[in-house]
Amino acid sequence: MQRMLLPEGERAAQVSVGGEHTVVLTKKGGLLACGADDAMQLGRGRDETVREYDKQGGKTSRFFSTELVPVNLGGPLKGVTCKGVSAGRNFTAVRVQVPGGPDGIVTFGQGLHGQLGRLPPRHCAAPALLKTLQSKQEWDETRNALRF
Repeated sequence: MQRMLLPEGERAAQVSVGGEHTVVLTKKGGLLACGADDAMQLGRGRDETVREYDKQGGKTSRFFSTELVPVNLGGPLKGVTCKGVSAGRNFTAVRVQVPGGPDGIVTFGQGLHGQLGRLPPRHCAAPALLKTLQSKQEWDETRNALRF
């Protein structure tokens, strides 16, 4: 067992472990993550390909972080307070309180099978507030279109 250190002044309120990543909800409502980021499940907001070609060995290598780093909750998510977190195999879902609004769900990571709740289904590195679950629409993968 290895001890994981939180940034100074932070305390863990909840921890969720995915297939190859860990997400920590802090008592202050922030979010920290570490581990593999090959499916963009750490929420760093980078949509570039995260698998890098190893020229010496000709293999792919995972991008990962061994230290807890803040999840990128900037831009339209600035000011949200995280209330709960769940890490899937290669994706993350977070319940957030939107300033002046109701609770919402933010997702990021691997999403080609619809696990992020975004339409069309896709991988996404940038955490974003879900809107599709409110409309109760389904994505039909055989037709590559919405099903009402």
